[in-house]
Order: sequence, then C-alpha cells, then structure tokens
Amino acid sequence: MSFLQKSRKQLESAHDAYLSRRSNPKTHDMITSIVRSHDWNGDNNACKLLGQILAFAAEWQDYKMIEFLLNSEHCQVGIQLDNHTQDYNVLSGLIKNIDHNTINQTYQLITSVLFNAYTYRKNIDFNKPIHEYAQGVTSTSGGTLAHLCLHVIIARHLDATLLSLLINHKICRDDIDINRHDTNENSPLMIAIYAEDLNCTKCIINHMQSNLRRHRYPDDQTLRVKNILQKAKRMAESTQSQYDLSERSGGEKASIRNEIEAFINSQLIDLSFHTDVDESKSISDISFESNSQFGDIDMTEDYLEGFQSDEKCVSTTANETLSDDDTKEEQMFYGRTFK
Repeated sequence: MSFLQKSRKQLESAHDAYLSRRSNPKTHDMITSIVRSHDWNGDNNACKLLGQILAFAAEWQDYKMIEFLLNSEHCQVGIQLDNHTQDYNVLSGLIKNIDHNTINQTYQLITSVLFNAYTYRKNIDFNKPIHEYAQGVTSTSGGTLAHLCLHVIIARHLDATLLSLLINHKICRDDIDINRHDTNENSPLMIAIYAEDLNCTKCIINHMQSNLRRHRYPDDQTLRVKNILQKAKRMAESTQSQYDLSERSGGEKASIRNEIEAFINSQLIDLSFHTDVDESKSISDISFESNSQFGDIDMTEDYLEGFQSDEKCVSTTANETLSDDDTKEEQMFYGRTFK
C-alpha cells in the first residue's frame, strides 16, 4: 500500500471517529497530521470527507478544527462547504449554535466560510430545506438558512447582524432567495414582522429593494415586491405578535410597530418613485412566496474587517451609513455597524 493510499485510509478512520463524536485530542492530532501530510485539494473524495468533518465541527462547536481546515493550504481550495446530499453544512451548524457567548467568534467563522466560497468560487445551496433543530428554536423543517437565522435571532434575542451577514455577502446576495421554503412556514419577512423586529424587517426589505434596482427586474418583479410590501404593511397594522415580548412595555411595542409601519410605507413610496408598475395586473397573479431570487447589497471592506475584530458591535442609524443618494442601496446597512 502506497503512502497516499495509507493516508486516505487513515483519513477515513479519522472521519468516522470524528463524526461518531468520539473526537478527542488524539483524533484532532490525527486529522491535523493527515491534512498536513499531503495536498488534498485535488482529491474530491478526501475533500468531501473533510467537508463533513467541517460541518460536524460546527455542530460540536469545535472552532479550532474549523479554523484549521479553512486556513490549511492543503485543503482550503478543495474542501466542500456544502454537503450536497444532506441538509446540514458548516453554515447551518454555526448559525444554530450561536449565542451571546460565542457571537463574535461565530461571526468571524461565518465570514471565513463565505470568504472561502467567494475566493474559490464554491457553490453553496442557500435555498435548500434545512432540518436543523436548535435549542429554544421551533422546528425549521423545510425552511432555509434565512429562516434558521430569523428563528435563532428571535429565540436568543440577538440583533440583525447575523441575518445581514448571511444575505449581504457577495457570495450570497445574488443566489439566496429569502422567500423560498418548502413548508407552510411564514417567509422571513413575515417572521420578522410577527416578532416586531425592526432591524431584521429593514434588512430583509432592503435586500429585495436594492437588488430589484441593481438588476432592473421587469415590471412583474417590481409588482411582486410591491405586493409583498403591501401584505407586510397589512400584517404590521393588524397582526398580534406570535412571540413572547413580555420584556417590552406596551409603549415600546407600539413604538416599534409604528416604526415598522412607517418604514414599509416609506419603501412603498420610494418604489413608486423609482419604478413604473402596471397596476392592471392582478394581485392574485403574484406569488408572495415566489422563487425569484433577490440578492442584496455589497459588503464593504470596512464591514468585512469589522467582523475580523473583537471590537464591540454598536447601534447606528441608516442615515449615518449613507454617502450619497446615488449609492444608497450599496451603502446602507440597517441596524448595526462596526467601529
């Protein structure tokens, strides 16, 4: 048996041991040694095994292993980021396990995963059904990564940064479809409105609006966005929250709901100014759960650098991030920025 064949057998054994949660320092050392012993970038079978180890490292919150695999020159080019025959991957594992104690490190790792995908032109299916069950989160069976983000944000009282990081990154923005799911679950926008989460609502609506303008979708797409906003407005005006918001006073709830309604109204007005919509088309012809793909804004270099630092994430207003009206869609980052 050649050295390479022996190394492959060792990788298979280490893979099986890691996935069965028999991971220990010896298993870590074995995986590290095997990866360093050979350039695996051109070995599809090996990179598939390493991709599964990467996904389970996210499940076990083994951040040291994730960083090693993403940064090793012997596998970072070829390692698979999406287990195509399974619903889980490294992103879903990182998202489902995020909490206030791991938030900064998780943001950095998610950014590293997306940067790896962008750098080496790797495909990640952002729209496939995810069957992840996270602590404190209701079933997301059939939802996508965007749904999982929203459920985790709401359940753990996180800000909108996690969602914005996912849908705004260059590798995601033109592929991710924030309206798609395979169950009767609400769309992410409706989930955000039900939860009275202003920043998540802004983030999702801006996702639709900015890509609509950037790609100059035809009128039927414009009408679809308009009707999604109209439906969102009706829900914001009349729907009672389905989530436990007992920590908020009645005045706080009313204020947030008014802000959501005002923002949706402003976007409807803005849409009317920028587009000519054929009002003769029937609303019934428009699917609110369309499979049309809406991307989103560019993430600036400063924004990406923010995720690499340990500095505190602070609130900001939309106006503080604008440079001029012509680049509004490309500059705006609702809810959070880094200093």
